[in-house]
Amino acid sequence: MTVDRAELRRLADAATPGPWEAVVLGSEGYEVRAPALPWKAGAKVTRRPRVARCGYEEWAVDRANAEYVAAVDPAVVLELLGVIDQLEALCECFPECMCGGDRAAVQTSRIRAVLRTLSGGDAS
Repeated sequence: MTVDRAELRRLADAATPGPWEAVVLGSEGYEVRAPALPWKAGAKVTRRPRVARCGYEEWAVDRANAEYVAAVDPAVVLELLGVIDQLEALCECFPECMCGGDRAAVQTSRIRAVLRTLSGGDAS
């Protein structure tokens, strides 16, 4: 699996800001809602935009899906992408930081393995 991080970052930037929350709908499953926003410009009435709806599966599955979606709001995605960027930068400078040698090569290899796991792509 290859993750298009630029596209993921674009989508996170464009999405409704969080934090998102899983809300039970009774027998209809769950919704994931964003914080209250003005209904329209200048309005005093607010609404909580629906981000996703999880329903009509087993109750526990609906709940797990809704809680997962709510936990991975745009800020979380952007934070994870930032960590990957930092690890890549560390990987680039690590051999020089360790003054070369076998230890640096082993550590760089470990960092690249973590990057591959996190991004699902090539971290060479």
